[in-house]
Amino acid sequence: SVSFRKSTAPEMFSDIFTTVVHNNFAGPINSFMSWHVWVPLGRLSFCGYLVHYPMIYIILAQSHDEVYFSSFTDFITTRFIPTVVMTYLVSIFWSACFEISIAKVLELLIGGRRGQLTPTVQRKQPKIEVEELDAPDC
Repeated sequence: SVSFRKSTAPEMFSDIFTTVVHNNFAGPINSFMSWHVWVPLGRLSFCGYLVHYPMIYIILAQSHDEVYFSSFTDFITTRFIPTVVMTYLVSIFWSACFEISIAKVLELLIGGRRGQLTPTVQRKQPKIEVEELDAPDC
């Protein structure tokens, strides 16, 4: 059916995109997506996800009259931009207060054992000495 086709196309694209990036076939796409500028935004994205609905409610609750969609420019300047700015400002504060603090506490609790949580057993290989035998002359 049509809805099945519409839902599978984005899924197929995301599977192909993930496979290409994961197997280093991406080239410029991989270098762009791995750019160090995206790291802070990636860390703030989950905080932004948690905070954006309350920010929408706060911004919409500031108007005392009914909210109508009058123009796209009005919507962008009075609703969208303030929501994004407030969401990321609160996300920076939230991340600084909780996420970074909890990571530091966990680092102190775990200590320097981060890579040693699963100890490996190293076995000593027995030395095999080979004696040279004199071959009989024929």
